[in-house]
Amino acid sequence: MRPFQTALRPSKTWQGLIIGLHVAACAVCIGCFYGIMMWAGLAALAVSFARAWRTAALKRADSVRKIEIDSKMRAGIWINGKPFAAELLDSSVVGRRFLFLHWRTEERTIRQLVAADMLDQESCRRLKVWARWCRQAV
Repeated sequence: MRPFQTALRPSKTWQGLIIGLHVAACAVCIGCFYGIMMWAGLAALAVSFARAWRTAALKRADSVRKIEIDSKMRAGIWINGKPFAAELLDSSVVGRRFLFLHWRTEERTIRQLVAADMLDQESCRRLKVWARWCRQAV
């Protein structure tokens, strides 16, 4: 397998799910609670929405924005414009439309969701093949 790199972009699917699920949760909160419990629930949902949206938009400090695979099948991830050597752990899950990646760098572990619409089709295919068959330890 040849080396490759891919830049991630925010997922429209994930953002749509965030909006839909939070609207549904707000409707349940308004329909089932009243008074201070309803307002507390709506405030908690607002905080939850803000955090989820920030995560989906790749704006958090630990968001992986770029993945590079070199000729020796080692991974490098870019966080805040800085490259880190990374190892993909066995707890990662490779599915048809989503990849749940669990990275370990020298100083921390990072869990990441990669939806198919975050990458172009060829990069998504290469990343899936690498994550399933070609990954190696750092």
